[in-house]
Formats: sequence, structure tokens, C-alpha cells
Amino acid sequence: MKRKNLARASAAVLAVIMTVSGTTMTGFASGGGTQQVAVRSDSQGQMSSEPEVVYNNTYENPAIRTQNFDSNWKFYLGDAGEAQGKEFDDSKWESISIPHDYSIIQDYTTALDAESGYLPGGTGWYRKHFVVGKEMEGKELRLDFDGVYMNATVYVNGEKLGIHPYGYTPFSFDITDKVKVGEENVVAVKVDHKTPSSRWYSGSGIYRSVHLSVMDKVHVGLNGTKVETPDLKSDTKNVTTNIKTTVQNEGAEKASVELTHNIFKKGTEESIGTVTTQAQEVEAGKSQVIEATVKAKNPSLWSPENPALYTVRTEVKVGGKVVDTYDTEFGFRYFEMTNDKGAYLNGEKIKLKGVCMHHDQGSLGSAAYRRAIERQVDILKEMGCNSIRVTHNPAASILIEICNEKGMLVIDEMFDGWMNKKNNNNNDYSVWFNKKVGADNAILGVKEDMTWAEFDLKATIARGQNAPSIIMWSLGNEIQEGTGVYTGYAQKAKDLIKWTKEADSTRMATIGSNDVKNGGADHVNIANQLTEAGGSSGTNYSDGGSYDRLHNAHPDWKLYGSETASSVNSRGIYTTKGLANNNPENTVKNKQLTSYDKSKVGWGALASQAWYDVITRDFVAGEYVWTGFDYIGEPTPWNGTYPGEQNTSNFETNPKNSYFGIVDTAGFPKDSYYFYQSQWNEKVNTLHVLPTWNKDSIKLENGKAEVVVYSDAAKVELKLNGQSLGTKEFETQTTGAGYTYQTVKGESKNHKSLYMTWEVPYQEGTLEAIAYDKNGNKIEKTQGRSVVKTTGKKSQLSAKADRSKITANGKDLAYVEVDVTDADGNIVPNAEDRVTFKVEGNGELVGVDNGSAPDHDSYKGDNKRALSGKVLAIVRATKEAGEFTVTASADGLKSSKVTVKTVPEEGSEGQERQVDSYYMSKNYYVKKNVKPALAETIEVRYTDGTKEAKNVTWDKIPEDKLTSTGTFTVNGQVEGAGQVSVNVNVIDNVAAMLNYSTTVALGSEPNLPERRPVVLSDGEVLNTTFEVKWTKPEKDAYNKEGIVEVKGTADVLGETLPVTASVRVQKASFDIGDSVSKGAAEVTQDCEKTSDSLEAINDGSAEYKSVSSGTNNNLWSNYDNSQAGDNKAEITFRYDTTFALGEVVIHFARDNWSARYPDSEGANAPQIYVSETGADNTWVKTEATPKVGDEVKGPATNTGVKPYTYTFTEPYGAVYVKVCLTNKDENLGNRKPCTAITEIELKKANEKFITNDTAKLESLTVNGKALDEKALAKDVYTTQALVANLENVKGADNAAVTVLPAYKDSVKLILESEDHATRKVFEIKLNSKETVDPEEEDLDYPLDKLAGRVIAGDERLPGNNTEGPKELVIDDNGQTHWHTNWDNKPTPVEKRWVGFNFEEAVMLDGLRYLPRLQGADKNGRVSEYAVEYKETDDSEWTRATLILDDGTTAQTGTWDASDNSWKLASFEPVKAKQIRLVGIHTEASDGKDMHMSVAELRAKTVKETTDISKEENGIKVEVLGLNDKGEIEVPFIDAENPVTPAVKVTDKDGNVLEWGIDYKVSYENNEEFSTDGKKAKVIVEGIIDYSGKLEKEFNIKKAPRELTGISVVDGKMPQKLEYQEGETFDPAGLELKLYYNDKTEETVAYKGHENEFKFSPALDQELKETDKQVTVTYGGKEAVIDITVQPKQVTVTFIVDGQENPVKVVKGQSIGALMPKDPSKEGYTFKGWNTKKDGSGEVVTADTVVKEDMSVYAIFEKGGTPGKPGKPEDSSDGGSHGQKPGENGDTSNGSSNNKTDSVKTGDTSNIIPFAILAVAAVAAIVSIIVLKRRKK
Repeated sequence: MKRKNLARASAAVLAVIMTVSGTTMTGFASGGGTQQVAVRSDSQGQMSSEPEVVYNNTYENPAIRTQNFDSNWKFYLGDAGEAQGKEFDDSKWESISIPHDYSIIQDYTTALDAESGYLPGGTGWYRKHFVVGKEMEGKELRLDFDGVYMNATVYVNGEKLGIHPYGYTPFSFDITDKVKVGEENVVAVKVDHKTPSSRWYSGSGIYRSVHLSVMDKVHVGLNGTKVETPDLKSDTKNVTTNIKTTVQNEGAEKASVELTHNIFKKGTEESIGTVTTQAQEVEAGKSQVIEATVKAKNPSLWSPENPALYTVRTEVKVGGKVVDTYDTEFGFRYFEMTNDKGAYLNGEKIKLKGVCMHHDQGSLGSAAYRRAIERQVDILKEMGCNSIRVTHNPAASILIEICNEKGMLVIDEMFDGWMNKKNNNNNDYSVWFNKKVGADNAILGVKEDMTWAEFDLKATIARGQNAPSIIMWSLGNEIQEGTGVYTGYAQKAKDLIKWTKEADSTRMATIGSNDVKNGGADHVNIANQLTEAGGSSGTNYSDGGSYDRLHNAHPDWKLYGSETASSVNSRGIYTTKGLANNNPENTVKNKQLTSYDKSKVGWGALASQAWYDVITRDFVAGEYVWTGFDYIGEPTPWNGTYPGEQNTSNFETNPKNSYFGIVDTAGFPKDSYYFYQSQWNEKVNTLHVLPTWNKDSIKLENGKAEVVVYSDAAKVELKLNGQSLGTKEFETQTTGAGYTYQTVKGESKNHKSLYMTWEVPYQEGTLEAIAYDKNGNKIEKTQGRSVVKTTGKKSQLSAKADRSKITANGKDLAYVEVDVTDADGNIVPNAEDRVTFKVEGNGELVGVDNGSAPDHDSYKGDNKRALSGKVLAIVRATKEAGEFTVTASADGLKSSKVTVKTVPEEGSEGQERQVDSYYMSKNYYVKKNVKPALAETIEVRYTDGTKEAKNVTWDKIPEDKLTSTGTFTVNGQVEGAGQVSVNVNVIDNVAAMLNYSTTVALGSEPNLPERRPVVLSDGEVLNTTFEVKWTKPEKDAYNKEGIVEVKGTADVLGETLPVTASVRVQKASFDIGDSVSKGAAEVTQDCEKTSDSLEAINDGSAEYKSVSSGTNNNLWSNYDNSQAGDNKAEITFRYDTTFALGEVVIHFARDNWSARYPDSEGANAPQIYVSETGADNTWVKTEATPKVGDEVKGPATNTGVKPYTYTFTEPYGAVYVKVCLTNKDENLGNRKPCTAITEIELKKANEKFITNDTAKLESLTVNGKALDEKALAKDVYTTQALVANLENVKGADNAAVTVLPAYKDSVKLILESEDHATRKVFEIKLNSKETVDPEEEDLDYPLDKLAGRVIAGDERLPGNNTEGPKELVIDDNGQTHWHTNWDNKPTPVEKRWVGFNFEEAVMLDGLRYLPRLQGADKNGRVSEYAVEYKETDDSEWTRATLILDDGTTAQTGTWDASDNSWKLASFEPVKAKQIRLVGIHTEASDGKDMHMSVAELRAKTVKETTDISKEENGIKVEVLGLNDKGEIEVPFIDAENPVTPAVKVTDKDGNVLEWGIDYKVSYENNEEFSTDGKKAKVIVEGIIDYSGKLEKEFNIKKAPRELTGISVVDGKMPQKLEYQEGETFDPAGLELKLYYNDKTEETVAYKGHENEFKFSPALDQELKETDKQVTVTYGGKEAVIDITVQPKQVTVTFIVDGQENPVKVVKGQSIGALMPKDPSKEGYTFKGWNTKKDGSGEVVTADTVVKEDMSVYAIFEKGGTPGKPGKPEDSSDGGSHGQKPGENGDTSNGSSNNKTDSVKTGDTSNIIPFAILAVAAVAAIVSIIVLKRRKK
């Protein structure tokens, strides 16, 4: 081992020991204005976060334009509060890298629906700390997000940049002005995924990559090049290439810019064309498009067979200097579609053999790993697929890149729906579609008044505008489906087509429509618009007849099947063959569906059927099969669009992923894969047989198995156990356009003839298919399973990886497939064993999958059951190169292993090690004026896996930073290892933790915040947060509606504070939405004889219209059937997907002939049934009591329509809805009654999940008084009390309430809404005037005593009954009012008053005033007022001191003149003979201060109280704590330490009065000891219900002096603090400081006072290694001294040819790392170490345990390679014991023959330093000591 490596290892060992022991290397500063304390988590002045890995995210290379930003993020699932702040403590958050999906890690829940895969969304927070190096000074910086699902809010250093709602489109922010160069910065992203939001599993989070773009001030803008080849079709040799470049100038001055474009084949430097533009001026702060044309010579054309890519390199030059280089990937190709011959690529016909693809990756969720997507594309390419329709959202950029590289055509789809929500997904993108982005959003690319729809569409096109793989932009999919709205789409399409053509005129726009085949007006309109714009029209689920009808009706349309098939199959299931939509046989064990091509949804087609309809029609350009891969969510036929289980009592059997895929979620092909390969892939020969051949895993009919062979061979022979079962041949069919396909010779030409079928009598054994070419030659090499065998018993597992070598970049993936096989290696077809995976080495398990839809095991576990004998594990490489081994095991089966190498990224080989991260505390918390003690050393971790402790030098902390609350950053320089920073949070007077509230769906557990903010005593909520430990509520607490209160605690600077979370569990409620009847895919009836019009049943009109004879097209009836004797009828609606049915309204009609209203109840009442599949045994009868509405009369006598409404208490999930009718039983003579209906409305149930936004109180009782609604609505409540005893504290709508302790005569309640968007404060002001309701009458001066005693400065006389005279203010009628005389307007203020002259003076503290109510205006209402009084009739008017609502006092007050409720003018109590209300300012329609009016006026008397000073009231005061002499003894007293004894106050009945509510206390003469002439006094004063004062005197005497505590004097510790085990403690040098109760201090030394000191352990007691402290006792008080006791050591002397090298080893431990390296000796081979010189003793290794001193000898054997060990299999050296070659900086191959490391005979210089360093490390440990002071 090299010296430097040993030194580093020693430092690392030291750091580890320090960490374990809790010791820190800390310096102490003396003097100064702040106190410094050691870093200890239990310190009363400081806390620090737990050490964490802080990654070295430094971006310092300005030459790299695009830098990956995916690594080293922090993540928190749940509401983290204000987590955007730069200094927010995220130390406990999970460390993750992007891509990341936080839905896939959560548990399945019935609170969500099947279409989302039962997986939740929720709020997720991401934070990344990063440093922008000083080398980047002056550069432009941009953050580019490829996709965040959904509602992302982005912050940099706490500053909000903007939001981006859509989960699938790229977006960017300029962060240049937000980051600080050379310092740590933080980007935070809040993802708020409110569910339900999608018709399939969407995932949640930053699931696509993030990049940091680094540019000069003048640069190519975002997606700033557009490359077009308009003449490529006519000239492919000298191609005109137009390049439009958007140049951005962010500089302060205009720039003269020229561009050089160079085109070369990707991966080479061979230019095929170049051009330099003329210089053009670009203004400062502006952008400009610069156009250029290049002639490209002989480019290869891009195609699926030859995906030739080129790079267009653009150099931006300013003043001749290149300031930006921008590469654009491009491919030369031209694509076109015709209306009759389909599609052409580069002039060659091409049938689009496509699949639809959702974005999830099975067990990886939505996380967009490059390898995962690449694997999918590889699988599809091998199948023969040449195109992907990305459904129903824009693709990840990485998919586009891979399709460019591999030759896969792409339809990039923008939206699923447009402006209307689908399937009750209240939070889907429709919420944002038409909303404007807003000027306050800094997102790049937004233009004025741009909607989110336009922004996202154009952002997607800009990203992909140069991608050769993208052939069409799809604007939407089934846009009306599940919305209940069927119009308005054609108008919106105009905008979308316009925006698309503006962004890219070179590609076609298209759409996927499921209604165009039905002639839907808006959809036909859109298809015409697309055709006019040069686009194409996609039709979903058209069959051959539908294609023909569309083509005949619209021959100019360019048609293709945008969605086809929708077969539903499981993998490897052959025990059933039924159709999914009408055969109950398909509901087999575990909800698995047949793998035969016999299972489909009602609206779809079988795989072979859909392809046959396409290949036989040249005008259909191709098909996009639904879907290429299974995806999470939408598990039709068990799909559901509302929360909960789907037609099963056991949630665990509810399928959670789809069955539509050709390949399952694990990437295992189903049998249909080989059907498509036989039809699509012309480069391979397919030969695939199904089923498997175990009798218990297949379905036999009459002893025969249906055997299907998919092949493209000319003929196929089938053999069973070697016996031929016959040969079948294909014959080739050719279409008019020249496309070919094969059908079985001699069979009818239909979809079934595309493959071969045999009926085979079952025998155990081997079934084999043999393929032959057209010449009869056997085809040896085929794809697929050509042989199936009857297997033996399960015996073993067989694991294989898709690649033997992957990249060590933290992202690359290895897919490990495991088969359950018999002893011969045959897969056992029905094996379902649970397989467990173990990963060892440089990889981590990130997913397990089996493709099984009903499997509810976590995708993120370490085990999974096999399905049909197969299971998958996905392993992600770490960033360290090496290898990993995956072991698969299962009970009773032989395990299997596979090893995969991980190699460095290209270009990183040979690089020196770099700093990867630091292990350190990131956040410190200190009280005001406490200086933080920051770590002196930090553990530095390197990219090669090594680590070492390094010194860190911190910037000086300014004193003023510590004198006020807040957070600041301190930077530190790590010795030779870069810069770090810590956050220091200064806090003071922490009163409480902020309580929390949230809501969850029934059955879901909340994600409670890991940390909560602290609240200061004055009510300030700090951004500083502390970790909360929540207690778990009782089991099933969240399974019932209501409030669940969860208790928690937080440790704040040594104090444990409580915190509460109020969780509102709600069951989803529903609104009744629009009718979806019109959107039915099909409406059928069971009437054999058709009467009137079935189409009228859902035409949107319930109006009755008569016809004179014949069919009535305005209604449906069963008239003909009824007359034939059938009195029943059924009408069935079928939909393409499940919806939540909330209400059915049937509009029954009657006429004057046969139609009668049916019974509303009883056996003959209408019945409504629902079903998911339509199968006979799946119908569920709905429960609802009909409400029969009023009849709407028809045009003729006895005609009309009456609605029957059926509203369900819970919605029903339905694909099929059946209305069963029975005619009215009525005798009509010559005719029979029938039933007629004008309209059936099937109304959706729209789910509502409400998060409240209220921040107010619902109830509060203060000191026994319940506050009413008006008092609660105010922000302030005042009371005379000094304390506030609170009861019934409850926030309205589950608002969280945090009650703070009283502070400065104020109690504050912090209210935070359930959605955490609103925070308010309700304040209770103590020691203030009591808040009184202005309407309260209890204390009013009696009205009957005021008759004739009203006085006024003016009045309108004679007036009338409602207005004028002053007596109207006491008539108890709010509709009358006193008014000044308006003839003399304006009335001067001297006359604008009204009041009372009492019989005698009375104590008053308020006037109640009611403004005028009568009349249409507010004439005379008072807006500013004063109250004046006279103590006697002869005295002057005196202005009363008003007490305002906020508790302050003033001479005048204001009222809202527009408010017509009672008002209260409160004032300090006065004794008044006369009192008046003065209108300082008043309101009037003809100007201010014109008049004054009052409807009612009352005088509020002072409440009666009990005077405690009156002897008759019997109030007694007792001073507590007095001795027999009436004295209190204290050792010390002054102004800061007064004596304040408690008192006990009782009434005459002995009841104890309550301090702060009944009385308050003050003191006199209590700041000094009493003398004969001066005694201390306590004064008790009554409050609220009591008044008056009582006084008591007492004496204060000096108490005897006593010792109260001790500590060790600074710098006077014992001289010896480091000991060996067995030694005794030596207190020499010790001095103590003594603390006395009179505030005096003394010191005492051990020397000279030995007998007064006691120690534990005692001075004669031997110390043990476990002794960490010595307790010293003096005068009965204790202090603690920290010591270090080193375990006893022994000496191991290593002897090499007489040269001794002693090493100290802890007794009883192994030699370990202190073992020297193997020595070398010329001409000899080293054999090892031995206790005997001749080698006859015991062998000594690093594992040898040493119990006593020993000598060890090097044993050599003559001969061999010099320096080579005698045991070739042991290549490790002593210093690297247990490590792999190359670790700890050792780059050798592991053997010890490296000349620089070998130790030659007699050379001790390489060994002795090792021992010295080891001893030094130990010495460093024992030199550290911390004194703990403890006073007692």
C-alpha cells in the first residue's frame, strides 16, 4: 500500500471513531459578544442535522453546452410545507436521481380507480443543491425539463420561476439571474399531482431527464434551429437544405452575428455541405431568425431499414470569434400519404405496421430510462413494427432519439382530450387547456395571451421539428369520449391546426377519432379540416366495412387505423378460449385471459381480424394496434373509472394493468407477438406454436387441443412425437398497390386464414412444427417457439441477462429473465413460484415484474411470483465500474445466478478520482447570540469509492447574523477538495410547532410531513423546520369517515414540543353530470319487430311530437311487439369504456292510442341493469327509487311526456346499461298497451374530492365564554383577563389550529387551511377591554327610563312617523330614525349629535348605535364618531377615551357607513349625567357631513361586580410561602430578582378565585430586604366580575448561604485525561468553580483540599475501556469530566531477516489493517508469516487475534519470481486486506509485484511509517476531550 493511501485510511478510521463516540474536533473562542457551544444534538443552544451525504454537484465546464442535471436530487413524498427555500433542511429526505416516479413506489389503494392502476399521486417535493463554478461567470444558464407529471412549480434559491401544469411536454426556465456563481444554489420543484387526472397510469414526479444548458450571451435559442428540405423529393443528390436559426442576444449591447452551418454524417467529420451567413445585427435583449441555405451532397436517406442521421453543426460568431456551437440531429427523408394507395417514404410504398404505446415501463413506472425505452423499441423492431403512435401524449425526448437512431416512425400525439374532462378525471389537463399562461410565469417560449394548449403544442413541435422519425403530429384522441359533451370540438380544431401549421408546415396534422366512423358531425368536420390542411385522418376501431364506408363517402381523405384490434390476452394462458366480452368462461383463476387470438373487447377486433382489414385495403395506410405493450391502468374488461373494487369482493384480485399489449409489462412477448412478426417482419422466418403441451395447462375439447401455428413460411408440417399430423400450405395474395400477404391454401380467405390451425388429439410428448420454403427446403433458423413439450416437475430456475456488459453511469439497466424449468431446462408453463432476487456488487434492484395484471405485489420488492413460468428483475448499474451478480431463488428449486459487468462511461476511462460527495451535517440550529460551532473536519468521498477526513476552513460569521432570527449560509473551503456550505438557522423564543391538517380518501393513509415549522412567541412562523416523530393511529383509523387526530413530537434545541395533525377522512362524493347517452358506441333492442325509431332514444330531445301515421322518428316504442303479445322490451347501451353512472332519466310518452306510462313501482316497474362485460352472468341490478316528474302535455289530447328519474346513492361502473321495460297492465279493448320513450338520459356521476381552503375558527370558548359566529369572524377578541383558558378550539373545515402561549398580554391562534394555501392569526388580547357583541342588550340602560330624556343638537320637526324627531332613537323600531333638519344643510358638527340626559348619574362604558335603515340611501350615517359626556348637568362636555376593536385607545373612531348592522362605541368607564354620540363625519347622497341620522341608540351600563375591598363581601387574601413569623427568606434579591410570592384569594363561601380571571396581583417594596420601617406589599385587584383592591404586607429576610452547583474551571482540567486500561484516575491540576445561592462564586483546587473531593470511579479503582467519564463530587454537588481509556495493547514484532518492525495491536483483536505488506527478497518467494523462525509455528495473518506480545517471522523459500507470494491464489496485500484490486487508489492488478509498492529485505522505511501513522491516529483520538458541565 502506498503511504498516502494508508494516511487517508488512518484519517478515515479516525473520523469513524469520532462519529461513533460522539466526539467532535472543535475549537473554543473566548471573549466577544456571543457565546460558543460545542456541536451536540442535546445542547440547549445548538442542534445540527444528522450527517448526510452532500453531493458535489459542481458545474464548472463552460465548454459543455448541455449538461445532464439528473444526479443527486433530494425527494420527499408529501406536503413538506415551504420547502422551496434555499436554506430548507432536507437532510432527512431521500436521495434519488432522475428519472423518478413516486406513484410506482406507493401501495395500491381502493381510494383510486382501476384505470389509474389503483396507484396514488399526491404531492412530491424535489430539491437539488448545486454549485455553478466561477468559470461560468458571465454565461447564460437554462434549466430544461423534459417532463414532470404534473402541476410542477419551479423555484431557484427560494424564488418562484413559474408553473407548468401538463405532465408530458418539455419546458424551460432561464436561471441566469437567479443563481449565484461560486456558491451553493438550490433548485426546488413541487409536483402537485391531484388525482384523478388520467385515463391510464400516469406516474408522478420528475420522470424524464433534466438538463442544464450553458451558453454565451449570444447563442442559439431554445430549440433554435429548423432544418427543412423542400425539394428533396425531386433532387436527392444535391439537396437544398434550408436552415432557420433563432439567435438570442442576452447581452447589454447589440451584436454583429454570423453563422456557419456544417452538415456531416453523425459520428464522423465528413462534411457534405457548409455555408457561412453574412453578418447581421441582433439587438440587445432581442432574438432574430437568421436564414441560410446549404447544398447537401448525396446524403443517405433516412428510413427504418437505413436510419442515416446527420449533424447540422451551427457555429455562432461575434467579431469572428465562435461564441456558441449548437448541434442539430437531422435525417434526410420525405414522407407522404395518398388517398388511395396509402403511405410512401422516400418514394417507396410503406404500410404503417404500428402500435400504440403508453409511456410507463411496467415495474419502473413512468421513469423514462433510456435503456428501458430502447429495449421496448428493439422488441418492436424484431416484431417487424415500423411505427409507434405515442398515446395519448407527447413522447419523452429519449424515445424520439432512439426512434431516430433505430429507424422507427413516430406519430407524436399532443393530447388525450381537449377542453372537457374525461371519465370524471376532475384534475386532468382540460382544467388548463384554455387557460392563459399568464405574464407572471417566467417559462420560456410563452407569447402574450398564449393558452397552455398552444404553448404545450408548440413546445412539443419545436422539440421534435428536426426528428426524421416523426411523420405526423396528432392533435388529440377520442376527444369527446367520456366527456358527455359532443359539440364545440370542430371550432377548437381550427385553432389547433392553425398552431400546428405555424410551428411546422412540413408534417401532416392528424387525429385519432372513434366517432368519425359513426358519422359524428364534429369529427367529420375535423377530418375535412385536416384534409384541407394537407393532413390525414385516423379512425379508431374501424372494421373493413367501416373503412369502405369512410373511403366511399370521403374519397379525398387520407385514412389509416389510428387504433385497431384491442385484443385482450394474458401471456401463456391456454385453459380457456372464450371471448372477453361475452363469455364467462374467460373469468378464470386470477383474472387471466386466454392467449389464443379469440379474446377482444366489445368495440374492438381480434389481432388477425384488424390486420386483415388493413392489409386488404390499399387506401388504408396502415394500423396502430392497441397496444404494443401492456401498461399500468385500464385493465379492461375489469376497468373502472370510479374508486374501488371492480365486481369482486377481494381487492387483491382486481387487475391493475391492461391486457391489450402484444407484449406484457415485463417485456415478455405474448403469442400474438409472433402473429404480427409473421405478417410484418420480412427479414426473419417466424415459426411459433401454441399452446404449451402440459395437459393441466391447456383446454381440451373432446380430447383434442386447438393448435395454432404463426408462420411466414410457404408451408408447415406439424409432428407429434415424431408422427406427422399433416402439412398446410400458404398461398400469396397481392394487392393492387403491390402489398403481399399469405392465406392458408384451401381455406376461406379471411383473417383466420392468415395462420394455420390443427385440431390435435392430445398425447403427452413433443409437438413440433417444421417450416419449409417455397422450394420445399426446411428452414432451419426461425423465430418463435417451434417445439412444445410435456415438461417434467419443476426443478430449477434459469436466469439470463439481456446483456453481459452495461455502463456504470447510475442509469443503465440490465434485464434479468428467470424461467422456472424442469430438470431438462424446459419452462414449466403453469409455474407460479415466488422468486426472490439478491443483487451483490455494483448494481441495485429497481424493479420486479411478471406481466400479470391481477398481481398486487409491489413492483419495488425483491420478489415476485412467476406467471406461466417466467419472471423478471431489473438491475440498475451504480456509478462505480465492476460487476454485479443476481441470484434468483425459490423454495424447493435450484437457484440460478448471472453476472453482469459494469464498465466506465465512454471517455471516462483513466480519469483521476474526483470528489463525489461529503459526509457532513448540512443544517445547524442555534439560539440568538449563540455562535455555531461548525465541524473542523469533513469526510470527503471520492468517485473511486475511497474516502478521507479533510480539514475545512469556514468563512467568518458576522456578529449581526446571530442577533436576529433567520437563516444564513456559511461557506467553507475543504482542504484540497472544494467548497461546502452549511445553513445556520437562528431561532428564539420558540413557542410551538405549527400544527397540520390534511384530507385523504377513505381507506388511504396520509403522507404526513416529516418536518414542521416552528412558531415564535410573537406568532411569527419561521421557515426553519424540525423533524416530527408521528405516532401511528389505531389500525383501520382511515377506513371510516371523520377526523383522525395524529399526535407527534419534535426535539427543538433540547425541548420536546408537541405537534398535531388533523386528518379528515372523506368518502368521495358525486355530482350528477351531463347525459352521455349520445356517446354510446351502440344502442340495441330486443324487439323482433321494429316500431318507431330506436335512434330517437338518444338524440338529445325529450319533446313529444305526433305523426299522423307510420313510424314516429321522435320516439321509440315497442308497439308492434306488444300487439304480437310480447309485453316486455330491453334497450341496451354499449360504451367503449367504463363510466360512472349516477342517474338515469327515462322520458316516457303516452298517446291517445296505445302508449301508456309504465308503473313506477312494483313487479312491472322499469328495471335498470349494468355490466362491465355484457356477459350473461355479469349484470347487476341497480338500486334506486324513481322520482316521477310532472307531465309535459303533448300537442294532442291525452298525449304527453313524463320523466322517471332514478338517482343512485352510489354510482355504478358500467360499460353496458340495460333498461328492462314491462308494459302497463291496462285493458284498451281492441289494442294492447305499449311503452314509448322520447329520450333516455344516462348521466355520469362526477366524483368530488374536496380539499378545504378555509382558515377560520368554527368554535372557541375563552374562560368559559363561547364566542359567537360574529366574534369568531373577527381577527381580534379582547378580554380583561390576564390568562386565556381555552376550550372547544376547533378550526372550521378542518383548518389546523396552533395555540401559542400567552406573550406580552396576547394569545395567538395560528390558523392554516387544509390546502395550506391560507394562513391567518386570531388574537386574544389580554388585560384589555372585553369584546362585546354590538347587538347584546343585557347591559342597556332601561328604555322605559329614557322616555322624555333624549337630547339632540338638531332635529327635523315636525317630522313624521318614520323620520325626524329625536324620540325615534328609543322607539325600538329600526325602520324609523332621528334626522337633523335638512333644511339647514350642511348641519355643522356642533349640532350633529344625539344622546341622553339621565335621571341621575350612571356608570357607562358604551353606546350602541343602529344606522338608519329606512330609505334607499345612507343619508346621515356616521362614518367617524366621538362620545362626549357630562358628570353633572352644569359641567362641560368631556370627550370619552374610546377603546377600539383592536384594543387600542383613541379620541375618535370610525365605522363602515355601508354596513347597516348595530355598532358599539366602547370607551373607558365614565360616570355620566348626560352622554351623546357626535357625528364627526357622516355620509349623504348629496355630499359628506350634510346630515346625521340614527335609527336606534342605547346606553351601555358598566357591568355590576363584586368589590373585594368591601368587608361585607367576605373576600380574603392569603400570602403563600411565609414562615411562622410572616417572613419569606431568600438568599438574594434585586430589581432583576424580585420576590413575588403567590396568593390565595377566597370568597365568603371558601371558593378559591382564579388569578388572571378574577383578580390580578402587583407588588411594592419587593426588590430589597425588608427593614423595620419598610415592608413588602402584595396588592390584589379584582377584574371582570370583581372590582376593588386588597393589600397584604410581609417581610423579606436574607436566607443562609448554600452551595448550589459546581463545574470545572476553564483551563483547569486534570493534567491527565488519557489512560490505558488498568490505570487509575489522577485528578492532579483539577480546580472547581463553586456556585452559591446568593449569586456568588468561588474556586477550589484539588491540591490542598483532597479530603473534600470524591470521585467515581474511585481513585484506587482501575479504569476500564468502557469508562468514558469520571464524576467529581464536592459539597454534595457533581460535575463530569470526559476521559479516554485506551484498551490495553500488546506488541506484535514483525521480523524480516533480523530487521524488527514492532506494531501495537489492541489486546484481543485481530491485526487487521496493521498487517504489513508482503516483503520481497531477490531470488526468493515469500511464503507467509509464522511464529517460529523456521516456519514450524503458527501461521499469522491479518485475521490472527493477538492476546499477548509476540514475534512474527517472514518465511521465504528459495526460487520463484522475486516478490511473488508463495500462495498464488492469495493476491491481496496486508494493507489492502479484504479489498479488490484497484481499491484505495491501488490501480495494480492485485498482485504484490508492483515495484513501487514492494518491500525489499532490509528495507524498513516502508513499514515503520505505517506503524507511526497508526499510533498517531490513536494519539489523535485520545487527545480529544469534551467537558460536560452539570449543576445540581
